[in-house]
Amino acid sequence: MAYQPVVYIDIGATGAFFTLRETYEHITDIRGEGAFGNAIINGAYQGNIEKEIRSFHHFNLSQNPDEAFARAQAYADANAIKLDSTRDGLAESLRDIQRANAEEIARREAHYTALREQWEAECKLNELRLFDVVAAGYFPIGNHSGTAFRDAPVSYINWLIAARETFEVGSLLRAIADAVTEDCSDLLLPVADKHAIVGTEIGERVELTATVVRIASYGTDFGRKYITTLVTNDDNRACVVVKSTSFCRDVGTVVHFKATVKEVSNYKGQTQTVVQRVKVIGE
Repeated sequence: MAYQPVVYIDIGATGAFFTLRETYEHITDIRGEGAFGNAIINGAYQGNIEKEIRSFHHFNLSQNPDEAFARAQAYADANAIKLDSTRDGLAESLRDIQRANAEEIARREAHYTALREQWEAECKLNELRLFDVVAAGYFPIGNHSGTAFRDAPVSYINWLIAARETFEVGSLLRAIADAVTEDCSDLLLPVADKHAIVGTEIGERVELTATVVRIASYGTDFGRKYITTLVTNDDNRACVVVKSTSFCRDVGTVVHFKATVKEVSNYKGQTQTVVQRVKVIGE
């Protein structure tokens, strides 16, 4: 008679769920001795067949015994296969599941606690190493990691110094800003007087020495146009703006040039003298 498989309710490998398993007959064909191996001679099989009942996992049922039994019975009925488990037999398994859940939760908590403590220790060690990098005059993190303070863009240096007070005392960012402020204060860009202007009338030709403090640009049909903002190096500290496809200098560059006053405007409360026809004399 052919083997008839059954399904039964078990608890999974972790003991956390009721699971549904199905049995099957595993046949091992062991080769017979001699030259004829597994042949059949005079109606006698020369090999040896071993049979073993095994099972495989279908799916998790539930942690609730009533729900698990109902789902298992529904599967058995739908597939015309015997359910070789009873509802009463799940009580002991439920205690195993509850115990396994408690043990698993405790194991996981201990595991994650150990990982967190290891991570915190590594972070502390790495942070101490980063502070050593700062003390040596280099950026330890960010786009300029490994760059000496004075080799970083002047605009970035000025941002760090300006934002210094917003960083938490004792933090890595505050340590970087403190070190940059101490080492690079001479790289601070001039700040324009909000109301100062250049020249006395529109169309006047002026000669200026000024420091580039900001650069922006946008595309046009005639090429890229640069908007360069400068602050004059005299006591006036006027804000000067050049809009040109050819005039462009790095932030921090001091330029000596002649230009014609085009207009005086106001941008976000800052008075600006817009100039054109720039001729650079030196920088």
